[in-house]
Amino acid sequence: MLKVSIFPLTFNDIFKAVSIEKQCFSSEAWSKEAFKDALNNKLNYFICAKIENEVIGFAGMCFVLDEGYVYNIAVDKEFRGSGVATQMLKHLLTYAKSLNLKFVSLEVRNSNAAARSLYKKCGFKECGLRKGFYDSPKEDALIMTNFLKCT
Repeated sequence: MLKVSIFPLTFNDIFKAVSIEKQCFSSEAWSKEAFKDALNNKLNYFICAKIENEVIGFAGMCFVLDEGYVYNIAVDKEFRGSGVATQMLKHLLTYAKSLNLKFVSLEVRNSNAAARSLYKKCGFKECGLRKGFYDSPKEDALIMTNFLKCT
């Protein structure tokens, strides 16, 4: 596993985050303005993974009351498969626990086996389907949730 440092994503990191986002999500990629808006929202939490001060991945989530929702997790193509996404997701879950959230949920393309495997490894369970959620190509989204607390 490649060891990275995790930092809050800052406005200075947005250019690299947009570049990584486009690598990973093509037509559904967030714009620079979307990142700026997200960073200005106090209900969002964005982090980045760095090696020698170079952003190689980022992840973001929002929280509402006692619920968390992962927006995205993306890693530069050169560093995929090296454990970077796992480290960022574990960091988000630790942060969610510090806020006493009951659960963290996300959507993932049904065809994205690598991401689904990552989420399962980090305690997420499949709990629903959103038909036709994604475009380019059109695809269902699998809803996965990590129940941090039992009610």
